Amino acid sequence: MGEKKSDDSDSYAKFLKNRKPVDARVEAAEMDEGGGMAAVTWSSGEDIALLNALKAFPKDVAMRWDKVAAAVPGKSKAACVKRVSDLKKGFRSSKAGGAAN
Repeated sequence: MGEKKSDDSDSYAKFLKNRKPVDARVEAAEMDEGGGMAAVTWSSGEDIALLNALKAFPKDVAMRWDKVAAAVPGKSKAACVKRVSDLKKGFRSSKAGGAAN
């Protein structure tokens, strides 16, 4: 109870400062010929950035998904939430398929 929590804004600023940018070649590959974004695809680097952001910002952090999205360059809050949902579904189905074997 008497334990002082670290300031979320300081840890957030530190995280953003230390994150690695997404490779420009990855961003170029995701652009369609009209200059807009192609169908939403995630590179392995973006997946890693997303997972690292989820580790850095636990569920009890205020405005967690906004911070997670800011830590994954080029992805919106909604895209990050959807990707986590998709990854969870894929993980659960692969676990269920592995248990049947």
